Amino acid sequence: MDTTVTDHRYWCRCETCEPGRRAEATAGLRALADYIDANPTVPFDVHPRIQHCVRPSVLGGHDAAVTEVHRIAAAIGTEVKIFDTHRGDVHYVAGVAFGPVEYVAVYIHEGGGRA
Repeated sequence: MDTTVTDHRYWCRCETCEPGRRAEATAGLRALADYIDANPTVPFDVHPRIQHCVRPSVLGGHDAAVTEVHRIAAAIGTEVKIFDTHRGDVHYVAGVAFGPVEYVAVYIHEGGGRA
């Protein structure tokens, strides 16, 4: 029996797929910060990253995903960085740092090269 999940909403946690949950998520981040401060014996990565994965299946394809990374970059006041990998993937990345904490939006164009 094939148990492959093809509906992106099964694994996607973006606002498009889970509307109205932004305030809940940011409250959770604040609660996590309070918890980490109150529990210094709990291991914690001192350079945490919040990563938003831009998914073409949600947005309607490659061009829409690239446009979305550029939109996010403009919203956070940065430029899109584009990286080619040895596998032929292209990573479109926009990020902003808050001290050692980073927010990053990423779209990976798998095996397609630059379009």
